[in-house]
Amino acid sequence: MNRRMRLIELLPDVACVPSDLEISGLVQDSRVVAPGDAFVAIGPTLNSPSSAHGLNFVAQAKAAGASTILFE
Repeated sequence: MNRRMRLIELLPDVACVPSDLEISGLVQDSRVVAPGDAFVAIGPTLNSPSSAHGLNFVAQAKAAGASTILFE
């Protein structure tokens, strides 16, 4: 099932979110981004196998079809 959702529905209190931007999923791993996904670029966590920040992988996520990039 491929369900799309407007990003504003997930982030109603965030200004500047385009009201017509749709996403098909939330993904933290740029290697598994599918077209339409929102890539969530976060910093390394305590138990993370990587010490790299997700922002280092934005180009890869965009090339895979990410519709938007969310970051901290």
